[in-house]
Amino acid sequence: MIKTIVTSEGDLQVALARLDALEGYYSNEATDRGGETYRGVARIPNPNWEGWVIVDGLRADPDFPDCLRTNQELSTRVEEFYRVYWKQCGADCIADAILRGLHFEAAVNIGTRHAIKTLQLILRLLDQGTPPSERLELDGSFGDKTYTLLVRLTSEQPERVHYYYRCGILGHYLELILTHPEQVVYLNGWVKRLELG
Repeated sequence: MIKTIVTSEGDLQVALARLDALEGYYSNEATDRGGETYRGVARIPNPNWEGWVIVDGLRADPDFPDCLRTNQELSTRVEEFYRVYWKQCGADCIADAILRGLHFEAAVNIGTRHAIKTLQLILRLLDQGTPPSERLELDGSFGDKTYTLLVRLTSEQPERVHYYYRCGILGHYLELILTHPEQVVYLNGWVKRLELG
């Protein structure tokens, strides 16, 4: 089966509104490994994002950072940035609204490749009828094989796919905390993301 876009512009707008509620607008906390962040776009992993020029230009405004919220050009840059994630992680091809939301938010938070690998891992674990040599490869790419298995398993056992995916993403967060204990301050927020899906 060839992957097919099944979402609309409205689906993306719902996902962006939910992401705004989770991410907030502006932060610059010393413990955040991503550094300065605007609407979830972190400066350290995204130093060349076009929106940083706008943020830096408004830094001297006495109403900073509140003035960022009303800047239409900055809002456009944020939406353009997330459209790339939406497509790269395959959210535009996921019909199941709960999984689509969880997966998109995970891609934004932990990176597209990690989110897709987690999705592939849980699909592989749930696909017990396929011989081991033919099972889905964990390559971090949302291709036709991932799409085909996702369509089948979300139609057969959607709640299980949701549950396993949440567990997989939580496992990623817990592993991160083991390596970087200072990140434990974000655990409640990360868990909240998984509960809302």
